[in-house]
Formats: sequence, structure tokens, C-alpha cells
Amino acid sequence: MRTLARWTFKLVVVALFIAVLALTGLRLAAAWRESAESGAPPDGRMVSTTAGDIFVQMRGPDAGRAVLFIPGTAAWSGFWLSVADEIGKSGYRAVAVDLPPFGFSARSANGAYSRADQAERLAALVQALGLERPIVVGHSFGAGAVVELAIAHPDTLGGMVLVDAALGLPGEGQDTPPDNRPLRWALNQPAIAQTLVAATLVNIWATRPLLASLLYREDAATQRQVEILTKPYARQGTTESYAHWLPSLLLAETDARSATPANYARIKTPTALIWGDRDQVTPLAQGQRLQKLIAGSTLDTIADVGHIPHIEDEQTFLSVLKAKLKAMAR
Repeated sequence: MRTLARWTFKLVVVALFIAVLALTGLRLAAAWRESAESGAPPDGRMVSTTAGDIFVQMRGPDAGRAVLFIPGTAAWSGFWLSVADEIGKSGYRAVAVDLPPFGFSARSANGAYSRADQAERLAALVQALGLERPIVVGHSFGAGAVVELAIAHPDTLGGMVLVDAALGLPGEGQDTPPDNRPLRWALNQPAIAQTLVAATLVNIWATRPLLASLLYREDAATQRQVEILTKPYARQGTTESYAHWLPSLLLAETDARSATPANYARIKTPTALIWGDRDQVTPLAQGQRLQKLIAGSTLDTIADVGHIPHIEDEQTFLSVLKAKLKAMAR
């Protein structure tokens, strides 16, 4: 038994040593990769706003009704561009937006990435571009900033479309969860947070499996989609800035207006919900509850798709989205 215990201890030590080496290697690989000053697509533009410079890619006529596209976690304007192209061809002014720290927008020096911060960035962008009551499409985690904007600045939007929204609302009849102090402490340690980011969000070898895990149609996690998602990873300071953002993902934002279900009764913005019926990240039940919370909202489901309908079944998604945009534009 003593021999077995000694060998077990040795195996655990070796396993931990290998894990530390692997994590260190991933962090060093990220640091080596992050050498580009920008690398932003040349047909996009940087918009100077009161909340910092925001990178956008625009499609469609200047005079068209503006439709803003807000990506989810670790995604950027390039991940919406195929849809924005088609919406632009339909006569809208499609604006795919990079919300920092993702993509190529200016990043916050002090990690100001809360929903309220992102909502103010969107409000500043709308003002800087001179847009009149645009319709905003927010996917997954990006929907939080859109809802926050609708509550904080109700006169800014002409409509919002929430796609498989990840809003982290407490369950019906439940209170907001208490602050997780040990996790908050850990995420405030740069070495821990940056190592976690290097092993997951900016790990180019993990991008395809992570993307596929969000989908029902896993074959939609193509090499092309992986290349789009990983393009900004080479930008300087990516791992560090993502680590600053990480608490916004992993900790409940109890002070956000959009974190309190009762505040949804205040929303007067015309709202459409689009959901994949096979979504396991934000299950359809969350969309059904959201429809009840937002008066007058509609809920459309797309069959046999998961958390990212616009890449799993782009044509069906476009058909639903165009119908919603047409109704809102009227």
C-alpha cells in the first residue's frame, strides 16, 4: 500500500508538472503571436467617439435604415460580415461593430467592459455616426449591452433583435446570486487570468472545438469560421485585454440594469427574439421567458440549430431577420 501511495503521489506530481508546462507554453505562444499593431481589414473604418475609437465594417447604401450587428464572446465584426453583406444588399445600412476588447476597437486601459460601459460605447457610436434610431442586432453575450442600452437610453433605438441572448438572469423566483469573492480574487490576479485566457479564448488549437461545442450543426465550425475568429488574436496585448474582460463573463453583473428581470417591463423598444431550438448554451426556455418579460416582443425559432444560427443555417436566419427588420422599419 505504501508503494502504491508513493507511485500515486509521483504520478500526480508529474501530471501537475506537465500541466504547468503546457499552460506556460500556451501563454508564451500567445505572447509570441501577439506582435501585430493592428491588422484591421482595410475596408473597415475606425470611428472616433466620446467613448473611444470603435472599429466598424459597413455595407449597403449610406441612406439606408441603419442596422448595427453586435457579436458575442470573443467574436468581432468579421463574424457578422456575411450576414451584413446580405442585409446591405437589401437596402439597409449594415454596420458590424467591434466591441472591445474583441476585434480592432480601442481597448480600455482600466478594463471598463461592463454592460453599462459597452452600452455607453454603443450610444456614443450611434451619435458619432449620426444614426437615427437604428435597429440593433445583438448575439449571445453581446445582447447584454444591447438590452442595457435599450433600458438606459430608450430613445436611442428604433428596434432590437436579440439572437440566443446570454443575459444571465436569475431564475424565476430566485434572487441574484451573491458575489463569488474567491473567483473575483483569482480573476484579479494577472498571472491566473492571462493563463486561463491563453489556454482557452486565444488558444488557436482550441478555437474549432470550442466553436463546435456551441453548435448543434457542428460541421458549421469550418476552417473559414476559425480563421475569421482568430484574425484579431495577433494584435498586441490581446491576452492581457481579454483577461481584463474575463470578470464580465464569469461573474454576475449585479449592478447592471439588464441583470434585474423587473427592469425588462420598462423596455418600450420593439423587440424580436430569434433562437435556435437546439441551443444548449442558452436553452430555448430562456428565450420564452424573455418574451414574457418584454411586452410586445416576438419569438422565432430556427429548427435544428444551436447557439449561433447565423452560421449554422444562414439562409433561414436571414429570412427571419429580414422579416423582422422590415416590420421594425415600418
